Amino acid sequence: VIWVSCPLLLNRYARFSGHTGAVQEYSCNFLKAGEKIYLKDAIFNPQDLTDFGAWQNFVPQSHQQEITRVLVLPDQHCATVIQMGLWRQVKIKLDEHKTVDGGFRYEEAIPPDSLMYFPWGITAQTHSNDADQASQEFRDLLTDTDHELLQIGGQESLGRGFVQSFQ
Repeated sequence: VIWVSCPLLLNRYARFSGHTGAVQEYSCNFLKAGEKIYLKDAIFNPQDLTDFGAWQNFVPQSHQQEITRVLVLPDQHCATVIQMGLWRQVKIKLDEHKTVDGGFRYEEAIPPDSLMYFPWGITAQTHSNDADQASQEFRDLLTDTDHELLQIGGQESLGRGFVQSFQ
């Protein structure tokens, strides 16, 4: 398993997390002589990649045991990999006679074990006490260690929409 990212995303994460380090396109942290990296239709040779020595600055501490192989692609190539990595399913609607009712619809989902981040905060002053309370409740929910898994959207019966929060 290889964690794939790009300079745009890593530099944005670094700004919010306060980490530093150089990010170069076509770099990785697992260079081995003669070993090629196969990523769908792309093949990377070790001589085409540079060493990403500061990779641990860009992976949350809580995930450094799980994420051990990192590949940094140019922004546009990473966007293509992300688009190709979405889980797509074709769905149809059936009527009561089990015949197709309407056309096809497509459902996309983020692959399991995707690592995402988002900056958030609470303002010191809002226009209503209800907004203050809602913001505080949301913050408490995300930082409460009793809630290891949260479901945000998705279909629980299919095992979708579950996220794990960490700081």
